[in-house]
Amino acid sequence: MKNFLYRFMAGRYGNDTFNKFLTGLWVGLAILHIIVDWRILLYLVWFLCFYVLFRTFSRNIAARQKENAFFLRITKKPAALLAGVKAWADRLSQRKTHRFFKCPSCGAMLRVPRRKGLMNIRCVRCGTKFSRKIR
Repeated sequence: MKNFLYRFMAGRYGNDTFNKFLTGLWVGLAILHIIVDWRILLYLVWFLCFYVLFRTFSRNIAARQKENAFFLRITKKPAALLAGVKAWADRLSQRKTHRFFKCPSCGAMLRVPRRKGLMNIRCVRCGTKFSRKIR
């Protein structure tokens, strides 16, 4: 059976990031259809089901890679924005034990333990040394 599946999928596109997103959307809309029971959701769920299967078993690999690249290009900025929000939330949760400074040379965000007085800081990325007074 395992060899049959390997031979069957040879030369076919398979799964990628866009397919994973479509599958998640498919499952989410299916659950929403169970709750709301709108006819249009049922049609959308079936369409997504067939589209995911079509993309998975497609032999036109170049076209599927273009679709995935377009999806990744569109979702790049929102993903970066969410990463920035997560970094901000991490800094916010560590504000009682650590201070955060930007390196004057390369702009890297540096985390140093909170102490009083003058502290000499060395950037781990570029090696620049600078001093900051911590209250």
